[in-house]
Amino acid sequence: MLAATRAHIEIFRGWLEQTGLAPSTVDRRLSTICGFYRFAHIDGHIVSNPAQCVGRPKVHPVEGRGLDRTELATFLFTAERVSPDHATLAVLLGLNGLRVSEACATALLR
Repeated sequence: MLAATRAHIEIFRGWLEQTGLAPSTVDRRLSTICGFYRFAHIDGHIVSNPAQCVGRPKVHPVEGRGLDRTELATFLFTAERVSPDHATLAVLLGLNGLRVSEACATALLR
């Protein structure tokens, strides 16, 4: 792995893109590789970083965001007023950072 060149990494990037992966997935995988070679260079295991100038796909920022403290407090308070089941689900989602699908999967285990 330490003998890889920029051409090897560019070929890998092309292969990732040809497999139909989303640009964000390709970017994450290349980010891991770039970090590996950056630290290998910093630690003196390689003379230069072959991933330094590798082209990365354009990734558009995601518009979604999480709740701020006030919104989360309102969400928890409202759920608590509806029922104990709603409050439990709200806590699982809000305080534990669960996805809705994960919370639903736990409900199926009951």
